[in-house]
Amino acid sequence: MRLNNVTLPSYESDFDCRIGFKVQVNAEGEVVGVRKIKSLTTCTDDRTINNIMERIKKEVRYNKAPGAGIVEMNYTFDLKARN
Repeated sequence: MRLNNVTLPSYESDFDCRIGFKVQVNAEGEVVGVRKIKSLTTCTDDRTINNIMERIKKEVRYNKAPGAGIVEMNYTFDLKARN
């Protein structure tokens, strides 16, 4: 279970978009890998996507699961256009 969400700045975008990530979590609840899920992602700004990926790695934590291996989970964002 995710303990916290990533904090996002206000990104400049001309349209609403969705970004889907596959997050890899270790037994300590730390995010050890993040990759974009192309089939879920409608955002085309690689700078925004890469920035969010780095923020997820640094900020997001999950419940510890001692003895567990790497677990993959989905994490999806809906970004709204700024008018």
